[in-house]
Amino acid sequence: MKFKLNDWVKTVNGDLIKLKKDWMVEQANTTKRHLIELASNEEVEKYWWNKNDRGVWELKKGDFIKDPLSNKAYEVKYVDRISNSVVAHFGVFDFDVVKKTFRVACFIHERRDITSKKN
Repeated sequence: MKFKLNDWVKTVNGDLIKLKKDWMVEQANTTKRHLIELASNEEVEKYWWNKNDRGVWELKKGDFIKDPLSNKAYEVKYVDRISNSVVAHFGVFDFDVVKKTFRVACFIHERRDITSKKN
């Protein structure tokens, strides 16, 4: 298997790396095969969420999610585990649908339109 640009690979020590540059692809393709392998979609997803200090699909109040079909973004009010839904300003969405089709537009800790209150 040849690696290509934008592939995610897993090193022998478990690190995930996105091959963003041509030289990275060349290096990955010339490395001994037992040292590097293609990362699974689940590994990449978990890595991304962990990098943002969250469990996979752990949404919090104030996060923004975006529906790519309508191109609309929604602010999360809360996730209702009983009804398996995401309650947002201007909508209630089935959580399984959110996980399959929506994308996180912005986490609460990244927002610039709000400031944290210091007491």
